[in-house]
Amino acid sequence: MSVEQVDAEIIRNIARYARASISPNASFWGGIVAQEIIKHNGKFVPIRQWLHNEFFEAIPNVKVDRNPLNSRYDDQIAIFGREFQASISKKRSFMIGAGALGCEFLKIFALMGLGTEGLLTVADDDTIEISNLSRQFLFRSENVGSA
Repeated sequence: MSVEQVDAEIIRNIARYARASISPNASFWGGIVAQEIIKHNGKFVPIRQWLHNEFFEAIPNVKVDRNPLNSRYDDQIAIFGREFQASISKKRSFMIGAGALGCEFLKIFALMGLGTEGLLTVADDDTIEISNLSRQFLFRSENVGSA
């Protein structure tokens, strides 16, 4: 295939995607890097292969408005469009659990703008333990014992 045969819109989408930093993707790669750093002590075997991660199927196939709003969501708008951002900001969501994974999900939802004009409700009936504090950034030592 020659350069002339490549659709210009594909090139534009690749450029948008390459410059953008979206929270779920950054969290994924942050987790991989953290695991590999821990493995460096020799107890566990590091990944010895190439990793490939892309989300081209998530890019809308229809024409969307990708003009930035000069907001913290401009990277998402560059990839998914203003329509997507407006849609997720109006979502009403309910999440069960604010443990280690729940805290991470809440952080990602907040960084993405989920429910900023809608509602995000979280329910968790566990009691906060001192052992939880290392992996639950929403809570501090004064929260230990509370539900």
